[in-house]
Amino acid sequence: MDSFGQPRPEDNQSVVRRMQKKYWKTKQVFIKATGKKEDEHL
Repeated sequence: MDSFGQPRPEDNQSVVRRMQKKYWKTKQVFIKATGKKEDEHL
C-alpha cells in the first residue's frame, strides 16, 4: 500500500495475473463443454 491507501502496482499485478489464470481455466472448460472454437480476440 502506498501513502494514499492504494495497492502498489506490483501487488495489483499479481492479483490481475491470478484472475487471468482463473479466467483462462474457466474459459477453457467452458469451450470444451460447449464445443465452441476458442476465440482468440477475448
